[in-house]
Amino acid sequence: MRLGTNPHRPLHIPAPHGWYFLTAHTFENQYIFHDDARKKILASVVSHAQRKFQAKIYGYIFWANHYHMIVSLPDDNLGRGETWLVQYV
Repeated sequence: MRLGTNPHRPLHIPAPHGWYFLTAHTFENQYIFHDDARKKILASVVSHAQRKFQAKIYGYIFWANHYHMIVSLPDDNLGRGETWLVQYV
C-alpha cells in the first residue's frame, strides 16, 4: 500500500493554519492511560506541546490506548510537532 492510501494512516499535507485530525496508539496497543492520573499526565504533555508549537486544539479524546485530536498550527510544523508528541505515547 502506498503512503497516504491507507484510510487509517492518511497523508498529512502540512499547511499554515491547516486543520488536522491526529490519532496515535500506544506501543503494542497497551492500556497505558487506564486511569485519570495517567490521562492527566498525557493532558500535561499535550498542553506542553500546544505551547511549544503554538497549536490550537479544537477537540480531543483520550482512551486507555490511544487518542484523537483536532488541531491547527500557525506554520507547517505538523511533522515536528506530531513526532515530538508521539514519542511520549
